[in-house]
Amino acid sequence: MNEAARIVEEGIASAEDVDLAVRTGFGVRLAVLGLLEFIDWGGGDILFHASNYLSEKVDAQRFAAPEIVSRNMAEERRGLRDGAGFYDYAGVNAQAYRAGRLGDFAALLRLRGLVPPFVHGTLPA
Repeated sequence: MNEAARIVEEGIASAEDVDLAVRTGFGVRLAVLGLLEFIDWGGGDILFHASNYLSEKVDAQRFAAPEIVSRNMAEERRGLRDGAGFYDYAGVNAQAYRAGRLGDFAALLRLRGLVPPFVHGTLPA
């Protein structure tokens, strides 16, 4: 929420544009995958390296990776592909898990009317 407010404050985007991006971007995703599950999905290493880069290049305090993210990296708990991250995925069929979550996401997009027309086989005019 602070970052969203900063984006508006710094003139990067309008409040309307920020809210539109959240509603149609990661907001919908987070209804299917919680935020920490989302990190595990993509890999905690992405968050770790992005945080380190931003911390070094932009603002050390604002973007430093949390200790738990660094600890997960050290323990090779980067998420789904390692079998553990914030969650334990031992014994989980990763392909089936991903397919199920993507199916849930697609269903939510359809329910909210957010599926672009070309997904249904018709290209936009």
